[in-house]
Amino acid sequence: MIRLFTLEKIHRDAQPQGRLLQLLLALFWFLGSSVLLLQTVSPRLNYFRTAPITNLLFWLALTALMLLPIWLLSQGKLRPAILVASFILLSLTLLPYVLVPFIPAGWLFLSLPAIALLAFLDDIRVGAAGALLLLLAMLFSPNGSPSPGQLLPLLVVLPLLLLLGWHWQRTTSRAQRARLQRALRLPWNRPETADFHFSSEDAEILLNFSILLSIVDQGEIYRRALRAVADHIPGAHFLIGNFDLELNQFQEQAELMVQPGEQNRPVMLATTHNLEQTPYLQALQQAGEARLDSLLKKSPEDLYRADMRDAGYDFRLTLPLRANDTTLGLLAISRTESEGDFSAHELELAQALSRQIGAALSNAQLASDARARAAQLSTLTRLSRVLSEHNQLDQMLVDARQELLPLFAATGMAILFQNSGDETLDWAHIFEYGRDIDRHSRSPLPLNTGNAGYVATTGQPLLISTAADTDYSLLARFAAGTADGSWLGVPLIVANQIIGVLVLENADETGAFSPRDVELLLTIAGPLAISINNIRQLEQTQAALMAQSEQALLLRTATEVSATATSVLDVQELAQRVVNLIQERFDLYYAGLFLVDEGQQEAILQAGTEAEGTALQAEQYRLPLASSALVTQAITVGRVHLEPDVRQGTNWEFGAYLPNTRSMLAIPLRAQRGGTVGALTVHSTEVDAFSDQAISILQTLCDQLAVAIENARLFQQVQESLIRLNNLFLASRKIMAAERAQTVYETLVDYAGASGLVDMA
Repeated sequence: MIRLFTLEKIHRDAQPQGRLLQLLLALFWFLGSSVLLLQTVSPRLNYFRTAPITNLLFWLALTALMLLPIWLLSQGKLRPAILVASFILLSLTLLPYVLVPFIPAGWLFLSLPAIALLAFLDDIRVGAAGALLLLLAMLFSPNGSPSPGQLLPLLVVLPLLLLLGWHWQRTTSRAQRARLQRALRLPWNRPETADFHFSSEDAEILLNFSILLSIVDQGEIYRRALRAVADHIPGAHFLIGNFDLELNQFQEQAELMVQPGEQNRPVMLATTHNLEQTPYLQALQQAGEARLDSLLKKSPEDLYRADMRDAGYDFRLTLPLRANDTTLGLLAISRTESEGDFSAHELELAQALSRQIGAALSNAQLASDARARAAQLSTLTRLSRVLSEHNQLDQMLVDARQELLPLFAATGMAILFQNSGDETLDWAHIFEYGRDIDRHSRSPLPLNTGNAGYVATTGQPLLISTAADTDYSLLARFAAGTADGSWLGVPLIVANQIIGVLVLENADETGAFSPRDVELLLTIAGPLAISINNIRQLEQTQAALMAQSEQALLLRTATEVSATATSVLDVQELAQRVVNLIQERFDLYYAGLFLVDEGQQEAILQAGTEAEGTALQAEQYRLPLASSALVTQAITVGRVHLEPDVRQGTNWEFGAYLPNTRSMLAIPLRAQRGGTVGALTVHSTEVDAFSDQAISILQTLCDQLAVAIENARLFQQVQESLIRLNNLFLASRKIMAAERAQTVYETLVDYAGASGLVDMA
């Protein structure tokens, strides 16, 4: 008893309120003991004499007055200062009994608060020793035996205090006692760890156990912990698992079934339990306290004990794995009736082991989080470099995906751009199950369709982990899509403008993404959106400059064609020079010019580039105007005909001669007087190589070329007419000057042969 009231004990780890309360309790105890000693040496003093019933009621009221503030404080409804004030008020209430000389027994009342708190807060044995000391002092007093009015209240109240203290320590939760201890900061409170109860063998077990768990692999911690616990605490079944509060579930990690005579090894598990569907697990997580169940003493009125009964176990000790006031998981040890209940020593050892497991799991989680954060920072650094180095959008998206996907448990990733013109989302990048998907194979998504449409319209991230987690009322006007797997989408925003959506998907697993993943993806989406916007603006600027450059080139080409057309009056030479010029300026694979033969109703190749054109000309390549070839369709219809991909088309007529052609364009040569004189055909080795602007300029060139061809033909006709007239003039002069008939005859024959009017053969 003396060790409780040394100055070291009174002042160690005590806050001001707790220190004052300790001093008051010590004062009450020593004052009460002094009064008993005074009664022993002074026979003239008398005891407090009243009727036994009145005395008993008074003592019971006094006991209730002492217990009420203690109970309120343990419930967190009372401040420690108020408890101190209540003891001061109690002292003032008893002060009249102390001051009256002939009522020294009033000092006995002052001992009751000390006995009560000792019984409730420390050890019931200490409180019992204090009560026994009071009774012995009264019974063996030299003044004689106490009267019933003196003895009856003590015999009733003191056992009542001790009984209530014992009941308190057995039934109240450890959290309530800990709350009371923390509030009072009393150094003599029963410590939770109770390490001083362990033997040297137990201390060695705990030391080896802590060394065993000094790793950062959580899976290995579960395995080692089960084997070590099974080695030191007998049981038939051991189970360990963790709580995932983000997903609101408990996951069984490992179990160990003990079979006598066999080498038992932990088995890793992956069974999950939703906490809302398993209230007993939810209660264990929230309480954070050890639970001992016995079917031999209690019927299975709840699901937890019903589970014990179904598994064939009679005793189960469930221990929380705690760290930093958080329940990380549970350790359950089950026994059969033949193995017996858990002893007090086993309970203390199991709780100490569970605390070490909780600390090891917390350290492993911290180490894992630190590694994950380091990996994330490293990835974000590399991603920033990728985003800043690229000026090609497609390659930048591929490199960004390679850096981004390892941070998430995703099987696919997609990026969609918002097209404000037609209110759709266009696919920009698609990656599924380790391979790139051609974005052209997917149709644009309307903004009022699907999860991506919801993100693009609201500008809010959307996480779908399970069907139960989805609030479909938010998606009232959206098709929410499949409820299978996991889906995470965040908006790509630049200057408060939504430019697209970044989507991650795991089609195989629910709960693959967490709120932490949402925060990380939002962090990545910001710089990604800025880089995408910068590259798109750069591409638009480059496209505009290229268009201007292309337009300037085309205009120069048109000028050269015009100059050629006006300077060359031979149709064959004009056609060859024009196709060579167009192929060179437009960087084409092949260019050819067909002219119409009205008499034969055919389109005849007049000029072609490279060796392919020479080979076609040598064969006098021609196409009937009634055929379905692109060239003849352009001639007969008088409109441009384009084949973006000749491999997909049905009117490809040059396959054997031009094997590298991927896209083809046929442009009619429209005459000013109406009709079509021919067609220009141009070929490229790229799919969809001809822009609208290029087609427009080529059509202008063809119109100029048609005029030039007409002019050349007219010039040729005029030349032929002039030759015929000159021949006729010369023949007429020769005839008029002839003196012989034979000369006239010969002149007429020569003229007929030269003019081609008569077949001289």
